[in-house]
Amino acid sequence: LFLILFEIAKQCIGALTGAPSAQLLPLQICSFAEYAILIDAFWPHTRFTKQLLAFAFLPSAIIALLLPTVTAFPPLNFYAIHLFILHATIASYIIARYSAGEIKPRYSGLWLTLLVIAFLVALIYPVDRAFDANFMFLLRHSDNPALKLIWNLTGDTGGITYILGLGVAVPIALHLMYAIYMILNRTLGKNARSNSLS
Repeated sequence: LFLILFEIAKQCIGALTGAPSAQLLPLQICSFAEYAILIDAFWPHTRFTKQLLAFAFLPSAIIALLLPTVTAFPPLNFYAIHLFILHATIASYIIARYSAGEIKPRYSGLWLTLLVIAFLVALIYPVDRAFDANFMFLLRHSDNPALKLIWNLTGDTGGITYILGLGVAVPIALHLMYAIYMILNRTLGKNARSNSLS
């Protein structure tokens, strides 16, 4: 509920201060995380959202914290503070659920996540093109180093080659995330067994 109310507060402050409201619409990947977390909190046994949280939204939130796109704003700017709190809250929620054993990433969940991301891209890309927006960073890299690398490798022009580059990079990133989960599971499993023996 905090995430949803926080999003509404951003929309209100944006409207009151004359900020470009079209750019503030909740259509980023981490905006969809807010809805998934709300569903997960109200219906905690829903497996669908758990896989999305593990594979799509936790990596996105961590990347947004480590490689923020709000560095063009002053540090005490509302928008910058909002994005840091938003992504930190998303990451904290998912990490807490995973640490408690309530989120169990599965390899099938990786492919489910890819399908959902492809569906979202198909919905958001026409909106970006029509309004020259950049939701989900589908038109421009916004000086994010990871996205800029993909941008440069795909010809430094954007367009469909950049989208295809993202289409290659995202499955690689999700497989890397799956490998991290497997390593954590084995490490935590060994620690649990050794603690029970002692």
